[in-house]
Amino acid sequence: MYEELGKETLVIQLDGHLDIYDLSDCTEELSHGNFLLHADAPLPRIITVGHRDLFLPQKSIQPHYEKVFAAADVIAEADHVLAQIASAVETADHVFLDIDCDVFDPAFFPGTTHPLPFGLAPAFVIRLLQTIGAEKLCGMAVSEFDPGRDVRDQSLSTLIWLVEWLLLRLYE
Repeated sequence: MYEELGKETLVIQLDGHLDIYDLSDCTEELSHGNFLLHADAPLPRIITVGHRDLFLPQKSIQPHYEKVFAAADVIAEADHVLAQIASAVETADHVFLDIDCDVFDPAFFPGTTHPLPFGLAPAFVIRLLQTIGAEKLCGMAVSEFDPGRDVRDQSLSTLIWLVEWLLLRLYE
């Protein structure tokens, strides 16, 4: 999908994991954990926010991402992270938002297959969306929601509220 967005699009990817795995236990075939390694066409600019990968070396990350903000960066320096994203958005023609639900902290969003502690809070995502602005947003994808792991529809309610809030900003 990213290959179809074009170079003029900035992808803001909210993801608990960087999608560049090339480890012994990963398949060589295309998967959600390594799809950036399998791109046939040039990829758009990608900024990922909220990952909790602790062991990937910077030399493995840099070729695939314009900027990478770990969840710890967001927690410690949210204003600095948002300022850097705002600067990148200014230079983009379009912004595509890709929300992988495992980016959320499981305390707020239990309905994901691979929950990791110290994820993003929904309140930060709202600040991020306000930073991006509705005028450049050209699309959005949501993945990794696992309703079977949800608790009292907490995750579903978060997603529905977030999508409704965003749609109101786009079409008000």
